[in-house]
Amino acid sequence: MKNYDYIEPIHEWFDCICKNCGETLPDSLNKAAGGQIHDGDKCPNCGAVLQEHEDLKEVLKGIAERHNFSIRPGRLEPMVLKFEQQLDKYGDMYCPCQLQQTKDTLCPCRYMREQGACRCGLYLKKE
Repeated sequence: MKNYDYIEPIHEWFDCICKNCGETLPDSLNKAAGGQIHDGDKCPNCGAVLQEHEDLKEVLKGIAERHNFSIRPGRLEPMVLKFEQQLDKYGDMYCPCQLQQTKDTLCPCRYMREQGACRCGLYLKKE
């Protein structure tokens, strides 16, 4: 389980985790640690071919899965557009329902992690 006292910026997180198995990549492949992904590189854990950037929809689905949430039908597309704008403007994805951009409002925001509810309506707690 991840320690959420500090959350890595989402643009670094893209390149730190294998989208197939969810394992943290070794430093040689981990962009946040100074490594680099090359065409054809594979995850040492599951053997999946790595891509330099993941599809934002898949990242949001992965966040939901890791926190035992599901995606609310009809909310994914509008939120992807909102997060793409934030990535361009701020370099990270922040909760659109929060007024400040801080480590506590990085998606998934502290409120969602601690209260088990998403103010934006993107994530639904699995029963």
